[in-house]
Amino acid sequence: MPEQISNCNVFDNAIVVFIDILGYRDLVERVAAKPELVKGMENLFYGVVVDAMRKLAELELEGITGKPDPEIQEYYSKVVSSIRVRCISDSFIFTLPVSAVNFRCRSYDEKTTVGNCIETLFSAMVMLSTLFISKMGYILRGGISYGNHYESERDRQFFIFSEAFNRAVQLEKDIAKTPRIVMDEHVLQYLGKIGYPNIDKYFYKDEEDDYYCLDIYKSLRVFGNAQQQDVLYHIKQGITLAIQNNTGKPDVLAKLPHFAQYHNRWVTGAAVNQPHLAIDLNKT
Repeated sequence: MPEQISNCNVFDNAIVVFIDILGYRDLVERVAAKPELVKGMENLFYGVVVDAMRKLAELELEGITGKPDPEIQEYYSKVVSSIRVRCISDSFIFTLPVSAVNFRCRSYDEKTTVGNCIETLFSAMVMLSTLFISKMGYILRGGISYGNHYESERDRQFFIFSEAFNRAVQLEKDIAKTPRIVMDEHVLQYLGKIGYPNIDKYFYKDEEDDYYCLDIYKSLRVFGNAQQQDVLYHIKQGITLAIQNNTGKPDVLAKLPHFAQYHNRWVTGAAVNQPHLAIDLNKT
């Protein structure tokens, strides 16, 4: 018999992020006939996600002096686990069902716990984006929205019905345009409602259209100086090569310099001050 559905609300309120890998179609064409490369990509993508989430767990605990007690360790493990990350074809999807965050600990009340989960979501996005670009040389574009979100309890990858996901996809297609990850007014209204204080910690406002965009290089603060330079060096090499390899593709070339300029602003700025890591657009 069909499952009986009650009149109760099946939706969570969720922040959903949709991130598209630009140039992925060409990548598929190059490796589709080479199954060993496909498996290698799977392992690399999985490793990037695992590495990002591991670093997040470490970051959550690094400010605690001495050995954290088991309750705090379990709490932050649940905070990190509240973020769901999927890779489907040419996209990453992050979901945080904020209304389903139902754990607490002695040190943090409900409001603070939700804020910690949101902080972890934004940290996961910037960290995964930076690691992915450094390892793959492909840039990203996406959207972030908030709204009704349903995932099947049978299997969280089986069935998703989501107003927030649809909005995030439309943001990526219609608004993002250049390589940036933009946040819509639904997220801003929700963050304002709960009094989330750290928007400027993770986002910058694009002067051209006033959209808040994810500042992915703000994840660099979690790396040591040597690893930071290694990540930035590999991004420089990957983007330089991508520009050189796409000289006959004006649609791609219209996007890559935009990211290169963002990269150059960071590496030559006071926070990093490593001008040798800048991408020379005159030679690409």
